[in-house]
Amino acid sequence: MPVNLPQKSPTDPRLLTLLGHVAESSGRLCLSEDEYEFLEAETFFQDAARNKLITIDHGGEWSTGAVVSITREGRLMIGSPEPESIWKKLEGLFRRRIGGADG
Repeated sequence: MPVNLPQKSPTDPRLLTLLGHVAESSGRLCLSEDEYEFLEAETFFQDAARNKLITIDHGGEWSTGAVVSITREGRLMIGSPEPESIWKKLEGLFRRRIGGADG
């Protein structure tokens, strides 16, 4: 008897493109008001925020547009490595400077 496994719906290619662009932009993408309003109406963008693949910072009272940041979950989805933290970089530089092991 055949087994019916639940089928996963295919991932929207626009979502993967968005995540790729944000990841390539040092993890953050600054959107103008028009760009943000356009994306905000798209279901893939809403799903990305709801599924915590991206975070959206609308700024303060006087700002327009938004900054979209990719989360760890978003990076995992597209197979993008997390950037090295500034603290790891500083630790490596400090160790090399004092003649310790490379970090």
